[in-house]
Amino acid sequence: MPNPSLERTSTGRAAWPLRGQSHIVPYRARRLCRFRPAQLERWAVKSIAAISAFIVTSAVRGEMSLGRWLEQNEPKVRAYLLALRPEQIGTNVSGVKLSEGKREISGYRYLANLSQPSRGLYMFKFGYIYRGNQFEAHYIWVAKGHRGHDLNQSPLCSGNWIEPGGWGVLRGDQYTYQEAQPGENIVVTTCQLTLPNPSINTDAAR
Repeated sequence: MPNPSLERTSTGRAAWPLRGQSHIVPYRARRLCRFRPAQLERWAVKSIAAISAFIVTSAVRGEMSLGRWLEQNEPKVRAYLLALRPEQIGTNVSGVKLSEGKREISGYRYLANLSQPSRGLYMFKFGYIYRGNQFEAHYIWVAKGHRGHDLNQSPLCSGNWIEPGGWGVLRGDQYTYQEAQPGENIVVTTCQLTLPNPSINTDAAR
């Protein structure tokens, strides 16, 4: 009995598929074959729009995630820094536990409190050693209602700012403003020293 699914040649013979090939067209392919060019074009445009919307939404979610993370952890770091006592200068500090379990400033050598509360400026200086290199880090913020602090004036770096920029927010994302904004995020500056600082000794190593 003839197989109606087989293609007929001009001679009337059934054209059997080559070895390893199937004469059955997949269902999805048959559906696409029924689309006209205009329909395919509209389908492609809708697909591109959906992908673009997904990318934008993902980016927004990432930014919101950073904002929520800072809202959770910046108050902890501020409270910890403000609670440091003058007699702790020159000692290694235990740091403060963040939401994901990491301890910020853990093992750092507390070098100085450079804050000026009358200006609303809070600045704490630390030193640490990482892979044999010495670094200085400053944690800076400005209280709401005061003028911003120009980061180009202080703190100064006696070596090289780490890349990119040497200025970041608490989670490590780059801080692109030239001054610490009042009522905004903690700015963390990190400088790699070219000359040894005797105030940072090896028991501050990480």
